[in-house]
Amino acid sequence: MKLSAPIIVLFAVFLPVVAIVWAMLANEAKPKKNIVLGVTLPYAALHDGRVGALCSRFRAGLRRCCLLLMLAFSSLLFLPRPSMQIAALFVWLLFVVSLPPLVFARWNRRLMALKRAEGWSVPYSGFTVLDIGGSPGELGRPFSLWLFAPPLVLSLLPLVFGLLSRREAGLAQGLVFSGAFFMTALLGLLLYSLVFRQRRDVVGEDSGVNAALTRVRRYNWGKVMLILSWYSGVCAPLFWLALENEFMLLILSTVFTLGVLGLCFDAEFSARRAQERLTASGKSCVDEDDYWLYGLFYHNPADRRLMVNARIGIGMEMNLARPLGKALLGLCALIVLLLPLLGGFFVYADLSPRRAELNDGVLEFSHPLESFEIEVEDMAGIELLDSLTGARRVAGMGLDTLFQGSFTLEGFEECRLCLDPRLPPFIAAVTKNGETKIWNLMSPEETRELYEEIRSELQCLGSST
Repeated sequence: MKLSAPIIVLFAVFLPVVAIVWAMLANEAKPKKNIVLGVTLPYAALHDGRVGALCSRFRAGLRRCCLLLMLAFSSLLFLPRPSMQIAALFVWLLFVVSLPPLVFARWNRRLMALKRAEGWSVPYSGFTVLDIGGSPGELGRPFSLWLFAPPLVLSLLPLVFGLLSRREAGLAQGLVFSGAFFMTALLGLLLYSLVFRQRRDVVGEDSGVNAALTRVRRYNWGKVMLILSWYSGVCAPLFWLALENEFMLLILSTVFTLGVLGLCFDAEFSARRAQERLTASGKSCVDEDDYWLYGLFYHNPADRRLMVNARIGIGMEMNLARPLGKALLGLCALIVLLLPLLGGFFVYADLSPRRAELNDGVLEFSHPLESFEIEVEDMAGIELLDSLTGARRVAGMGLDTLFQGSFTLEGFEECRLCLDPRLPPFIAAVTKNGETKIWNLMSPEETRELYEEIRSELQCLGSST
């Protein structure tokens, strides 16, 4: 089993996912705002032995589910080709986002059934309760929005570098990096502003506790958004400086992704611990369980808002009673369901044969991701390469078994590749208008045979002229 650097990075980024999912859902078994497993209970019921038993069984089921997912994850590494590993990883992600929530929904329903059977309720069940007391200062003062300006400017630096480089490749990469990091920094600003327009946290009649919960949410949410914006702004020029070194790009991508995950994880659990501490007395009179399907999805036709605060932690949820909420959920579900198809496409492209033949002085090359025709008389030269010295991907696919797309090579300007880098030699053809195509066929013998055929055709054309 041989793992390439991109595959190692890809798996390193996704390795913590199961642990994060487990930690988030297992934490739901601890009372916060009198809510356990997405069910609001009166204070006395929180200490009922049956509730504790249900929580223990939920945690055990969740552990088994996550352990199974981790075993499945480790088995992906033993697949023979990178494309198969990526495809299997996409299928695995589909199970990660569906199985643990299904475990949670199952035990949420069981606890809800116990709640109904026992007639457990709090004073304001099935109502949306607002707290209009307290001054704005008690709810936490927002950071100055000017703090978001420097990272927005920093994230645009790759675009400036790309324009000054006066190279098409440099401009394209500058646009890609500056666009991605600028949008991330801008998203931090927009989401930061959104949290201060949400309703206050309300758990009961004590406005002081409600205000404290609101401060906790806003502070931790604001911390994430501000640091995320600065993180994106600082990383943008670093990524630009590392463009010539693909290994450094992989390292930076890993550090960026894990850094964002760590930031969000720390803020989320800081808020949860504070919520648990502030509501430990159990003085709660707000019960919105009827609006939270399976304890996971908010559905309230009487609420005109699209985004609402999550019940626990610092996140936000969509109101699925709104048409746009349903549409966005459907779009997210569609994207997740299409992941296996995308993985299948990787495998299909990797395993599809590369074919080429010379017909009436025209070279015809075909592959699902790359096809072209070149008239032999339009070739300025042809060369048989034994290696791809200094190969660097600009755009396209860079698997161990398939290079496809735009690359740069030592001795060549930006060129189009479609080849298996493990099977030299490679045919490099330069056209009279300056385009370079490099490819090989399914075996070294086929590649050499085609090269000799093209070279003979070129020699015949040279003799005739």
